Amino acid sequence: CKIISGTVEIHNCTHLRVKVQGPEATVATVQADLCRNLSLEFHDAPSGTNKPSYPGQVEPNVYWGRDKDDRIFHAGVSNLVVSLYRDGWLETSCTADYLQDGACAVGNATAEEMQFVTSCSMDDDNNKDDPKLVTESVVRAGQSTGTNVRAMTQREIDAAAELRAKAVRMAEEKAESLIQIKDKDGNAVVQKQDVATKKEEEDVIEEVISPDVQEIIDECQQNKARGNEAFGTGEYGQAILLYSLALDKADELPHNDDDNDSNNTLFPRDVVYSNRAACFLKLGQHEKAQQDAAQARQINPDNVKALFREGLAWHAMQNYEQARPLLAQAHQREPKNAQIRQALQFCEVRLEQEYRRRMAGE
Repeated sequence: CKIISGTVEIHNCTHLRVKVQGPEATVATVQADLCRNLSLEFHDAPSGTNKPSYPGQVEPNVYWGRDKDDRIFHAGVSNLVVSLYRDGWLETSCTADYLQDGACAVGNATAEEMQFVTSCSMDDDNNKDDPKLVTESVVRAGQSTGTNVRAMTQREIDAAAELRAKAVRMAEEKAESLIQIKDKDGNAVVQKQDVATKKEEEDVIEEVISPDVQEIIDECQQNKARGNEAFGTGEYGQAILLYSLALDKADELPHNDDDNDSNNTLFPRDVVYSNRAACFLKLGQHEKAQQDAAQARQINPDNVKALFREGLAWHAMQNYEQARPLLAQAHQREPKNAQIRQALQFCEVRLEQEYRRRMAGE
């Protein structure tokens, strides 16, 4: 079929071959989750950044893989084969497997949720004419929201840091050559800061929130926001990974020894657990959904969504006796919520049917 989208999503497929053939099949990004024996082929396919030089041009100026944003994201995929063809000949290919590539459970995330990216390495100028496909694990760092959102590998993060450090050095050298503070005799001097004032400011900041803690909170919020975005587009596996990263980072927040959940005041962990429970419900992983929702309620007993989702999880596992009181409590707190009301009514019907079967000796 003709591809008319810049992004292709593949979920839970086995023995699937996807052939992207140019010049009109412009696919910049592929997301594959929980697949086995998946083959992706790019035959003279243009890059997502390709633009014709003149009207009616057929041959792409930039082929897929020649741009840094031509990428294949995958999680929980075994035996993924990616191949690039030019003029009918195989140019390069690679095989990826999440277990062989080092996927492992990290904190709340399972090995299947660990994200990898396959793309052409363009760090070396020699690779521009002879591209090499590489598979690397994704490291969530840097900007997580906005128009410049981009998952990065450790190699890319290190390269970006090196560029920033180089820019800082250049700026400092330029500033030193332009500006100097001199005394009355013309000698360069170092400007002193009011130490007492600076110490007072640091004490005030420390009393409110330290920069280190704020950095942790910001990273948690970024991963939570990206998880919400992934959930909104139906990428539930990706959302679970991002929510898990947020929860893992939140464990680094300070808390009182007598209250393990006191760091919830700095970051709403109960909301993230509840959101992840919703993802597990969507994927049919009801036990995990129940556990996350229960954890959210333990942190914050007033979280009605967590109450509702735990009830739904028990209902999905056909444990109506556990589900009914939870749904009833959620309905009591939000009586105007139609979803909760309908779920409670349906649960009561199922429970009544179960009682009748018991009475009949079935």
